[in-house]
Amino acid sequence: AYDSLVMNFVKDHTVEYGRSFSPKQEILSYNGDLTISGKVDTRKIGNYELTYELTGEEERYSQEVERTYTRIISVEDHEPPRIELEREIVRAYTDGTYDLSDNILSIYDVVDGAIPEENITVSIDGDLNKPGNYTVTIKAIDNNGLISIADYQLVNHAAACGILANIKFESTFNPTDEYQGFYGLCQWGYGRLNNLFSWCEANGYDPNSVDGQLQFMWMELNSSYGSVRRALMAIEDSPEGAYEAAYVFSARYEAPATNAGRAELGQSYWYIF
Repeated sequence: AYDSLVMNFVKDHTVEYGRSFSPKQEILSYNGDLTISGKVDTRKIGNYELTYELTGEEERYSQEVERTYTRIISVEDHEPPRIELEREIVRAYTDGTYDLSDNILSIYDVVDGAIPEENITVSIDGDLNKPGNYTVTIKAIDNNGLISIADYQLVNHAAACGILANIKFESTFNPTDEYQGFYGLCQWGYGRLNNLFSWCEANGYDPNSVDGQLQFMWMELNSSYGSVRRALMAIEDSPEGAYEAAYVFSARYEAPATNAGRAELGQSYWYIF
């Protein structure tokens, strides 16, 4: 008798979270009278049972017959949150005041909408109070635990161009460059040269290395040359700012015999890097 009541289903048993769903869309074909029981809530992931009951009259014996099919429907979420950023590279002064969230346009789930603030973290791989190039990472978790991660580059651009221009003039980026008693990337001399070696050795850095000398320079910019650091951070990120940064660093940190060419080189670096 069952042979006269046949139902064919699609092979897929899953439904995407938040999508519209009708139990009938599981059916390819059937004969007889159909009754469906059970419910699928596509706004909640999990497994749901649907019952498909067919009834009809068996032709040969004119007898009422019935047949029941059961389907397990899985609601699954495969769509992580979407993070939209304004820019991939942000040129800004990392003086501790930049809001890392300023570059975020939106963070949302295609079904649930905006991601709650408590499910969003924004981090940076360095010290925001120090000039440099950093990666800002945004992590978002939706209501179902799916995670999205996006990042962008935060570049302290004009100040870096000004400093680079001076180092190019001083040592052509060679940390062991020596000329008439002056040494290193910034050609430290006299008492400052002694300080370079003693400070690096006391703090676990190689005074002949790029890293050691940059750490020493940063120490000076936060102590005896703090006014130079503040001046650099106050300069706008523009070609004119890079020009000014190169001049400020030359005149107030390097103090060479001549400043000629340094500001122009700093400005040219702004277009290159």
